Amino acid sequence: MSPETTLTVAQFFDQISDIVEMNMVKQMGRMEKILDEVKMYPENRGAVVPATSIHENWLWFLQEKILIDAQDGFMVAEALGAISVIPRIFFPSLLYIKLVALFDEAVDYFITIQNLPISQQQNRGLDGRLSFLSQRGYLQYNKQTGDPLYDIKQKRNDLAHKPTDSAAWRTQQASLPDLEQAIDVIETVLQNLGLVGQRPHYEGYSESGGEAATPSKADVYMTRRYSMGVKENGKKIVEITHAWDYYPVDVGIREMLNAVLAQAVTEAINQATILIQGKTLE
Repeated sequence: MSPETTLTVAQFFDQISDIVEMNMVKQMGRMEKILDEVKMYPENRGAVVPATSIHENWLWFLQEKILIDAQDGFMVAEALGAISVIPRIFFPSLLYIKLVALFDEAVDYFITIQNLPISQQQNRGLDGRLSFLSQRGYLQYNKQTGDPLYDIKQKRNDLAHKPTDSAAWRTQQASLPDLEQAIDVIETVLQNLGLVGQRPHYEGYSESGGEAATPSKADVYMTRRYSMGVKENGKKIVEITHAWDYYPVDVGIREMLNAVLAQAVTEAINQATILIQGKTLE
């Protein structure tokens, strides 16, 4: 089989991606964002006990994590129409660093409200504060590999200072402090210190829908809304909504794109057939 009829997997999917993009351009011309808002529903939230800023920050962190984790494989930025897709794989590292920052703030807060006599040297960073609280029996912290809090702190350091390091949502290896494990460990410590309560039952959701153009916007091809949010015990507590107006392209341009799209689809089908029959998928 000649090289001209051979495609790599990457080349084939590049062509498919081009076809999808052309199809969106064919159907919808200029896009205009008409709504970008965040709604909170405090009336649907359960009681925050203890009622402290640490607990509020912790609950918001859990909600942020749900907003991202609830997306099936991808977090879509600026709605689907913007053709901007961010893989979820990048988010655990960012959340991990924020998680440990919240933990450090909580530990410092606990030492302050308990009026504990910590030295200036011990109070320089998270390691010193954890060692201090461990010595006084408030928590367990051993500065050696295998201790959950120590491993989490070291993982945070690696993420912050090693460009090639990354965190995972979940792993099958018990020795690796992934994001889910780190959240559970830190939450247990904060609960034992009386800084946060039991975790509410959170779940994420996402919705999309279209509606006809309103009379005031007769030139709009379609208006679509994209929403995602978090529910607590089945009730919405936070929702992020984007809405876009789509304007049709010029008739002449649409006819030209129709022809280009038809030719591209035909070529892609032919090449896919060659790849499968000739088994030249590289």
